[in-house]
Order: sequence, then C-alpha cells, then structure tokens
Amino acid sequence: YLADLNVSRIVGHFLDNRLMPRLAHAEERLSSMLQQARREQERSPGPGAEQRLNRIRALQKWQKRGSGLVPMILRWFRD
Repeated sequence: YLADLNVSRIVGHFLDNRLMPRLAHAEERLSSMLQQARREQERSPGPGAEQRLNRIRALQKWQKRGSGLVPMILRWFRD
C-alpha cells in the first residue's frame, strides 16, 4: 500500500464522493421540510409557523451557497 499524497486528488475525491451527495440529499430534505411547514401553516397559521418557514428558507439559502461553492473549489484544486 502506498499513501496518496496528492492533496488535490484527496480533496476532489472527498468533495465528489462525500460532500456533494450530502448536499444533494440536504436539498431534497429541505424541500420536503418546506412543503410540510407550508401545510402546517395553512392548518394553523401564526408567528411560530412563519418563523419555521423563515428558518427553512434561510437553511435553503445556505445550502444553495454551499452547493455553488463546491464546484468552484473542485475547479481550483484540479487546475
């Protein structure tokens, strides 16, 4: 066994095989959570329901930023 000391290959592998699938899964889960929160808000509107929606939307923004950042990092490491 020889250790792979190429940092760009190690980071690229991690981002491609570990982080990107998790970000994709998080996107699906957040969409599902948003739909559920909207249904709950329709059933019982109020400040708590609106706060949940706002928090989920904020998480979606962060998730989108992360998903957009990973390809840039991959390009940087591969160049």
